[in-house]
Amino acid sequence: MTQRAIVFWLVPAQPERELFHGIISILAQQLDAPPFAPHVTLFSIGSDVRLVNRVLKTIKREPLRLTLNGVRFSSQYTKTLFAQFRPSEELNELVAVMQNAGGKRTAKITDPHLSLCYKNLSAATKKRLSQLIRVPLRDVLFDTVYAVRCSASTRTAADVASWEIIARRRMSSAPSRLRRPSFIAR
Repeated sequence: MTQRAIVFWLVPAQPERELFHGIISILAQQLDAPPFAPHVTLFSIGSDVRLVNRVLKTIKREPLRLTLNGVRFSSQYTKTLFAQFRPSEELNELVAVMQNAGGKRTAKITDPHLSLCYKNLSAATKKRLSQLIRVPLRDVLFDTVYAVRCSASTRTAADVASWEIIARRRMSSAPSRLRRPSFIAR
């Protein structure tokens, strides 16, 4: 029997979500790879579903932006092709609060990335594709966290197909305060 875990994902806001979904879908279709929702993996906890709500309730911040740092590739299945982001103190603050609520030791995310394709490909093919894919954004807004039940280790298309989103929480956008311009009398 496959070990299961609950993983927390940071998901892009619209229209960025649609853009990444489109890239992932095209690559999945062209390369016969599994489709999946665009996300940045934050951390995992065991399989205790009771912790999910406790972790998600800690999210009390506005959506955050991550700065794109190019498209890369690796030998790791879950990082076949990916959009690399710069490390972010805001991201690490969000994750630290969530990890504490989940009883996890706090660990920084030093390699934030959004996978674009999961497929065993040759290094030459991955390199060529990473040079061809252009994401027309400098910054990407993320506004939702998903809790996903999945196998503890994703190594195959069947593992990806078994993913199940079990909960989600949108980050709250605090209403912006309108300030009166200084030239308007009070």
